[in-house]
Amino acid sequence: MDHKRYATGEFAKLAGVTTRTLRYYDQIGLLRPSYRGSAGQRFYSEKDLSRLQQIMALSYLGAPLKEIGRLLDSSHLDAAEWLHLQREMVVKRRKALDEVIQAIDYAAYLLEKGTWEGQNPLFEVVRVITMQEHDWRSGADPEVIRKMEERMKERPYSSEDAQRDAKRWEAVIEGFKKAYKEGREPSSPEVQELAKQHIGLTDEFLDYYKGILTPETKPMGFNHEQLADVYGGAEAHEYVQKALDICRGAKR
Repeated sequence: MDHKRYATGEFAKLAGVTTRTLRYYDQIGLLRPSYRGSAGQRFYSEKDLSRLQQIMALSYLGAPLKEIGRLLDSSHLDAAEWLHLQREMVVKRRKALDEVIQAIDYAAYLLEKGTWEGQNPLFEVVRVITMQEHDWRSGADPEVIRKMEERMKERPYSSEDAQRDAKRWEAVIEGFKKAYKEGREPSSPEVQELAKQHIGLTDEFLDYYKGILTPETKPMGFNHEQLADVYGGAEAHEYVQKALDICRGAKR
């Protein structure tokens, strides 16, 4: 397989990269040519092509070059196994891009119709993009990551599930905001129905993450100030909390 040798220019042209890129990869030790001529010419092999493909795929997925080098040097996967792994990573990336596209489409719809209230829907697009750029694993406890991956295999949570729940939360939040503006009492039947739905959604979340998130786990999601903003301010948030306390007391 490695009998074929390619000069730098030929190798670059066939692979669709620049000779400058190949020289840089050689300089930093990421991809060194398998052979060198007596006059210093660089010659690449089929094995070098396999490594280049791996480098380009991982780089496309956003991995830093330094991390790519460490990953490839410590791996014992063959070319076929690498392709299977890359496919899994690209599929995950595609799902992430689908979520960004959906957020953009929804924001565009709201802006065109002029039906949104509160924060500009473009904030949601920025939030989704930021979440995709900064993987949820970043800074997380390795044990939490392991448990999360196991839970996702046991109970898959798709982007469709996320959209469904986002709409359910949106309906509850908008209902609370409307009730607060209309001056309805937290104990009124309409507001208590919203509180019941709120508690139900929270219980579903806690059930999914049962045994994973603990009081010691790094907080996820909104902090107190952000939650207040979601409902339209501190007073509106206190109004919601009062309604929830009443509903929980009635359940006991």
